[in-house]
Amino acid sequence: MRVFNGDEAWVSELEESIFCTCPAQTKKLIQYKVFVNDLNDLVMRGLCSGCHTIAARYVETGEDPEKVERIKEVVRERKKG
Repeated sequence: MRVFNGDEAWVSELEESIFCTCPAQTKKLIQYKVFVNDLNDLVMRGLCSGCHTIAARYVETGEDPEKVERIKEVVRERKKG
């Protein structure tokens, strides 16, 4: 949540805007983990709530200086330990 700066509405929007070919009317990314790639973009990997198959959401944050700084801070803290 620190990377998302407590913006629960944005997180909810990301969780609900996944691509999955299952026939479920409403789909949401569930049981996911957030990863950071080399471009400081976020990759949310989890399951589709409709069919429970693997699903992901790629979030391009690398061009938003505020989000990049929060991401770098979290990555630095994790490297420390």
